[in-house]
Amino acid sequence: MKYNFFNSMGLFLIAILFITSCSDDDDSPTQATACSVLSLSFDSMEDLAGGGTETVNSDVTFTYNSEGNITSIKEDYDEEICQTPDDCVNDPFRGEVRVIYDGDLINGIRLFEDGQASDDTEVVLTYDANDRISVYAVTELNDGVVVDIDEYRFIYENDKVVKVEFWEAFSADEALVPDGSEEFTYTGNNITKVVTREVGGEISFEINTSYDDKTNPFFNQIALFAANIAFDETFQLANIFSENNPVSIRSEDFLDQDIDNATVTYQYNEFNVPTSIDYDETDDGFDASYTGIATINCN
Repeated sequence: MKYNFFNSMGLFLIAILFITSCSDDDDSPTQATACSVLSLSFDSMEDLAGGGTETVNSDVTFTYNSEGNITSIKEDYDEEICQTPDDCVNDPFRGEVRVIYDGDLINGIRLFEDGQASDDTEVVLTYDANDRISVYAVTELNDGVVVDIDEYRFIYENDKVVKVEFWEAFSADEALVPDGSEEFTYTGNNITKVVTREVGGEISFEINTSYDDKTNPFFNQIALFAANIAFDETFQLANIFSENNPVSIRSEDFLDQDIDNATVTYQYNEFNVPTSIDYDETDDGFDASYTGIATINCN
């Protein structure tokens, strides 16, 4: 099952266009106005190897409970892949994430595709004594039989997550074994470096990010992070635990010797909340671009 809105590029869009308290005074972050995104639309174009293109159009809507917590994310998604201008394939998708709470803490995720509930994914979140996520587990089933278990174990220092360990098993009878980790380096309250390590400690991937000076509306919002892993298995954390918005991202794949550079520009409303984004990426001569517009309500 796929939920294309939560791929690694789509997450950059939602990472700066989600709900939180947003400051209307840069020098006084405690003077906050409640803001929430009602809808988000984005378009993307990416070059493919061989000269083809991939075009994506997505419309996302959000529903909240009385406490202001997100309870539903719905997406209408259309993808067109063209190997040549006359050889195109369309792939529409309609999906939904429903988030279940116990108080303010998430204790369940339900997945839907084309209006039908999925029973092939189970999500369990465990919290520590400070109500921080300590373990996030996703179990994949096939006809009721466990075929994959992914567990993410969070390690904190001074209230900041500095490492996440990945553990994995392929059946309910197997013991979980290490499957690598990610380590985070901060500058102030922003994650500026992410290092992905293999089981033996070898660095396989590194991301370096710079930020603007505006408040990230996705700061410490867990609902989209939880939904992202459940649907797409794409682990993205820097945008959640960084208080500002990314403006440049350099990714280096040490295994493939591949370097990817991206720049992000925004337009802001009067509360300094991003309402539009332009994302441009260059990867070994192939280009990708994303544009997004949000409908945001600030009180």
